[in-house]
Amino acid sequence: MKDKVIIKSFPNGITLHMDEETDFDDILEELAFKFSEARNFFGTASVALSMEGRALSPAQEILVLETIRKSSSVNVVCIVGKDEATNKKFIKALQHVE
Repeated sequence: MKDKVIIKSFPNGITLHMDEETDFDDILEELAFKFSEARNFFGTASVALSMEGRALSPAQEILVLETIRKSSSVNVVCIVGKDEATNKKFIKALQHVE
């Protein structure tokens, strides 16, 4: 069975790889389950978040953030994209929050 969502952590952040063929509501359900199960692992970390594997509308991005917030104590400070220069600015800003 193929994972609907794969969560990978990296320094100062988390990458969510979401299956593009899975119904979005199923993605949210699996996100809630996985973040709830990993609550102790992530603790109260402040992180940058990268979302990959499928294109999301701004409304869907907000739903992902709300699902993470409700299912864990993780504080998503920013969403990181594919632009490396922008990502470096986000990581620098994240370091000032901590």
